[in-house]
Amino acid sequence: MPLVPIDLEIARVKQEIEQKRLQLRQVKSEMANIRAHYSQSVHMHGGGTVGKLVRAAQHGAKNGRLKSHQGNKERLEREKLALDQQLNQLKVLKAQGTTHVKGK
Repeated sequence: MPLVPIDLEIARVKQEIEQKRLQLRQVKSEMANIRAHYSQSVHMHGGGTVGKLVRAAQHGAKNGRLKSHQGNKERLEREKLALDQQLNQLKVLKAQGTTHVKGK
């Protein structure tokens, strides 16, 4: 692996962190929209037997959609945390006087 100036590596990691932050924001927004849509649709079907059946089907669909997004959200949170830790390590190395690190 070639040696890369530490400032360049820090900038690269910061850019990746920002990208993960934006992806997380999008996933969280999609999850909030799913919850909001479900909350609104519950009020539209009344309280009878048909309404109960519709709500039960919607609840299952909502949970399935949220579950698929939850996995993405957790993965992105782990990746962002790892990048934050990597950034902190790079900052420590820079403070210690390191000028170059192994690049990706």
